[in-house]
Amino acid sequence: MTEKCICCFKNSFALVYLVQVKLTLIELKKFGTTLTSRDDGREALAIFKSILKSMAPDEVMEVNFDNVDALSPAWADEFIIGLSKLFPGRLKLKPSDNLSVKATLDLLRKIHQIKF
Repeated sequence: MTEKCICCFKNSFALVYLVQVKLTLIELKKFGTTLTSRDDGREALAIFKSILKSMAPDEVMEVNFDNVDALSPAWADEFIIGLSKLFPGRLKLKPSDNLSVKATLDLLRKIHQIKF
């Protein structure tokens, strides 16, 4: 849904569009705190696919890494890259201070040459 708003800035007018974005938050902690196995990542994506079928075509997904202690490239390759292929341009990753998350995501960006 889009709303119009007319704003005044020092005797100038601007038409601003306010866009409401549908957002689905994916909390990885629900899959566990140690996400390391490729098979587990593949299984997590398969389970999540049933939920994804009900999403609106313009809905954005945001992955939250809070409370994840370890994230391996194998698990993330199956789940995160799998999501990005299913929903190109609609996957956002919340910033994380976790070093294993940062290192894994950096590696996947380089291997697949994609931006999240």
